[in-house]
Amino acid sequence: RDVGSMMTIQSYVRQGKHRLRRWMVDPRIHTILRGSLYFGAGFVLSAASLGHRMLPLALALVCACGGWSAVLTAAGGLLGYGLFWSAGPQAAVWMLAGLCVALLLGERRISRENPFLLPAVASLIVASSGVLFQMLGKEDTPVALYVIRVFLAGGSTWLFTQVRRGRNPLLEWLTCGLG
Repeated sequence: RDVGSMMTIQSYVRQGKHRLRRWMVDPRIHTILRGSLYFGAGFVLSAASLGHRMLPLALALVCACGGWSAVLTAAGGLLGYGLFWSAGPQAAVWMLAGLCVALLLGERRISRENPFLLPAVASLIVASSGVLFQMLGKEDTPVALYVIRVFLAGGSTWLFTQVRRGRNPLLEWLTCGLG
């Protein structure tokens, strides 16, 4: 009786290994996993804070991406900012403006030829939305943190863009450190 149950367990294990191997080579599974990673990255990066204030790291990743990866990252960022922060409207402006930039400029030749275009636009999004929300009275971020946000948006967009375009161990290390 023990031999029969061992054979059954071995056949289940063998079937499971075979199924996993089939899934590993299935391009649909790779697409689903890649999309989940972009969504999860936007969600996790939206939780970043400095002095109990939200940071535009999810915006930076959205601006560094293009196409569906930008859409999924923005969706994860919107969900994350909505769950983690009460300042959701400003984060929504960041995500939606960043998504427009990513879809319009992300994969274009002009952004490849000008490596500082997307970082500058990300900094502009953070700076202009910060001024707008301060004028509306819905933002009370100190000036020093406001400046850090603006520079962090541009710097992390540049870093994420460079890492997505090619392998550089130093930049990958900096990205992991930022994460």
